[in-house]
Amino acid sequence: MPLVLNIEDYGTPMIVAEHMDESAMASLDLSEPIYRILLDIMRIERVQFESEGRRGGGSWKKLAPSTITKKGHGMILRDKDELINSVTEPGAPHQILEVYPEGFAFGTTRDWAEVHQYGSDRVPRRPFLRFLPSDAAKWSRWLGDHITNSFREPTL
Repeated sequence: MPLVLNIEDYGTPMIVAEHMDESAMASLDLSEPIYRILLDIMRIERVQFESEGRRGGGSWKKLAPSTITKKGHGMILRDKDELINSVTEPGAPHQILEVYPEGFAFGTTRDWAEVHQYGSDRVPRRPFLRFLPSDAAKWSRWLGDHITNSFREPTL
C-alpha cells in the first residue's frame, strides 16, 4: 500500500501577500528611518568637530600661526560656531534639512563651508562631512528594517 502524505495550507499565501503589501506601503514613506538617520548624521558631525576631523582617519590640518593670531584662537572651523551648529543642531540657522517620503537633503548654507570641505589654493581641505562605510551600512539596515518590519510582526 502506498504512503500518502497530504499537507494543506490554509492561509500562508494570503499572509505573505498581506506582508508584502504592508512592506510596499512602508517603502513609500521612509520619513521615520530618515529622521533617525539625520539625527545620527548630526551626532556624527558633532564627533567630527570635537575630534577635529579624526573620526574616519587623520586630523584636520592645524591652523597656521598667522591664522591663530588673526582669529585670536586655535580652534578649527569654530568661528561663531555657525558651521558646527548648522550640521549638528536641528533647526539651526544656515542648515539645509529637508525630508521627503523618499529621501532627504542635508547640509549648510555657510559660504565658506565648501572651501573647508574641499580645500582651495589658500585653505587646506578639512572635510567635516565625512561618513564611514559602517555608517552607510547601518543606515541601509535601518531602511531595510523599516521596509521589512511587517514580516517580523506577529499576525493575529
